[in-house]
Amino acid sequence: MSPRGLISVLRGRGAIRLAGGHLSKLTPYPVQARADELLAQSLPLTEDAVTKTVAEAAQSKDFKFHKLAIPVRVADGILEIRRASFRDGEATVRMEGFIDLNKALVDSTWQMGVSSDRRQKGPPVKLTLAGPLRELGARPRTPAAEDFVRAILIRKMEGDITRLEGMNGKPAGPAPAKPAAAVPAKASVTWSASQQPAPAPKKPKRKKEEQPASVSATEPTQPKSFEQRMRDTLDNIGGSSAR
Repeated sequence: MSPRGLISVLRGRGAIRLAGGHLSKLTPYPVQARADELLAQSLPLTEDAVTKTVAEAAQSKDFKFHKLAIPVRVADGILEIRRASFRDGEATVRMEGFIDLNKALVDSTWQMGVSSDRRQKGPPVKLTLAGPLRELGARPRTPAAEDFVRAILIRKMEGDITRLEGMNGKPAGPAPAKPAAAVPAKASVTWSASQQPAPAPKKPKRKKEEQPASVSATEPTQPKSFEQRMRDTLDNIGGSSAR
């Protein structure tokens, strides 16, 4: 029957409305500029160096935001904030967290580099902030930027490879086309100054048309068949009887 006991049984949804303000030492703007500086360096990068650099950039300035409403959910003595978007018109700082209402402890994550027009160049840098609610602003911020650091290291490696190819005289673009195959040595012909051109081949003479052989008068006739001879004999007999 105490206020602390009442908190543990509260359930429901609501909203926290802010008319505007500023976040102390949280800003997304210098993050990309520091990332470009790291990519321009000739020395190799390490995960620790990139994490430290972007964490310092994300805490180098304050961030002014417009009015907003933060939806919240209360259950089992925990106030849950699934998403709170602090905007200034060009960039966004996004927060999600939990507040233990009995102990007044906060566990939150703040994302830097979330662009309002969705044109960000890399994953957002995350900072975790946890501790007592009244001391939250003075608590140390722990970077959780694994995705951002991995993206920077991959881009750095790709840039180093491109520069090495340029130093070796190799184009960074597609591979050049293969040269045409050379003519074999046995197929080459060497001409001397005194060599005469080969004579043109002669056209084959056209053969005269063969004339059909005339049938000679003395050409022997074919022998008559038996049937023909019998007919001739009968004709002779008939002619004799007629005479």
